[in-house]
Amino acid sequence: MFAALKSALHSATTQHYRLLRKTYSAEELYGYSLYTDDSLCSIGPVANTSSQIAAAATDPMYNYYRYGPHEWSLWADHGLFDEANDILKAIHADQSLDFDSKRDGMLKAAFVALTEAEAEGLFGPRTPTRFLALWLSDSADPIMVEAAKALNSHDVFSAFCSEYANKN
Repeated sequence: MFAALKSALHSATTQHYRLLRKTYSAEELYGYSLYTDDSLCSIGPVANTSSQIAAAATDPMYNYYRYGPHEWSLWADHGLFDEANDILKAIHADQSLDFDSKRDGMLKAAFVALTEAEAEGLFGPRTPTRFLALWLSDSADPIMVEAAKALNSHDVFSAFCSEYANKN
């Protein structure tokens, strides 16, 4: 089931990001995240553009808004994540695994889907501005920092950590 989830998330992410790129340039579309919460009852994308950051670069809250997917603007998944969410429901219904095992498997599937898409060049080259994330709303799960480190340039990861590494 986790392999099917990874495959569905990879496919949905690829289709979704390509759809976004029909509207936004690579320079404007700086942020992309798979977004869920600690219960993992659903997962979807959220993205942001440079012009939609809710604070100016000189504002002390800039990194909070720039690197916090919960503050981003582009939430529509266009139905592309329905299959992945159906798989999540099936995993939750499986009585052969405890919740922690399910949760770990689902998070790993999401992390690998993003990692593979990034390695394939979907999001373009790592730059000092592009930011990718695996985000769990209202969570302190270490996978968020692990993903930020694995998916971004050192400078972007450092900027993310300045706001979120010890605060999420």
